[in-house]
Amino acid sequence: MASMGTITAGVMLGKVENWTVYKEMNELFVLVPGLCGLKGNLDMCVAARLCTQSAMGNMREKSDIRKIVIGNLAVVQVQAIVCSLFLVIFTVVLKSIIGRTLMVQNLLTLAASAIITASTSCIILDTMLLLIILFSQRYRFNPDYMATPMVASIGDVTSVSLLSFTAAFLYEMDKSSSWVNILILGSYVVILLPLMVILVWHNVYTRPVLIYGWISVIGALCISEFSGFVLGSSAEQYRGFAVFSPIINGSGGNLGSVQANNMSSLLYQRSGVLGKLPEGTRIFH
Repeated sequence: MASMGTITAGVMLGKVENWTVYKEMNELFVLVPGLCGLKGNLDMCVAARLCTQSAMGNMREKSDIRKIVIGNLAVVQVQAIVCSLFLVIFTVVLKSIIGRTLMVQNLLTLAASAIITASTSCIILDTMLLLIILFSQRYRFNPDYMATPMVASIGDVTSVSLLSFTAAFLYEMDKSSSWVNILILGSYVVILLPLMVILVWHNVYTRPVLIYGWISVIGALCISEFSGFVLGSSAEQYRGFAVFSPIINGSGGNLGSVQANNMSSLLYQRSGVLGKLPEGTRIFH
């Protein structure tokens, strides 16, 4: 199912690459791998945390489920807003360095499109993820093997579709009402972001993520960003190359995420001390 999702995302990207907004804002090709990677990183981290909580028996009481869900949804929104802004600024700066000219004419449109895409896709996919984990827990399936592939099956399609339609709409709106992009950015950064930070900070399950969970996400984001520049330059030279990007990027990530989820759940269940392997565990078999 996850492979079918990446294939569909590739076909979708092949359809939209000829839209006017993609021709006028080539930075979108750079943003696609970055946003898909960001979505994948955030959602897979949520999947690992929720699957581990389920495996440890912390999602049996309704009060605990409510705290865990609200905290994780809030922390993902914080990371999505901050990282999508970082992604856009990083994209514009590198494009300006490569092109040897300051390219900020589409900055507001790119930033608003990226924030809406990252925030909305995370809400949709994390809600689906929660339902899958609760279903697995109810019928005694291992959520590590179900949650990640099911979410990944629609993750890239959701991100590519949201980015394309949002960017096309805001690009046309910017011609007559440039204040729309400013209003969107202000709503997310000034209102939603502080509210989510407060929710996360007062949640015992997710406060450590707010403090220590940035290095890995931003590091992965930088790697995805450089792959976006490869896609951006290749899409201009080789027609149809963009179709294969989500397929190639998604396949390895899906397999690795399932294995990482399973290993993290096992380590939390069997090891009482963080940073130490359970006694008798071998790294290589």
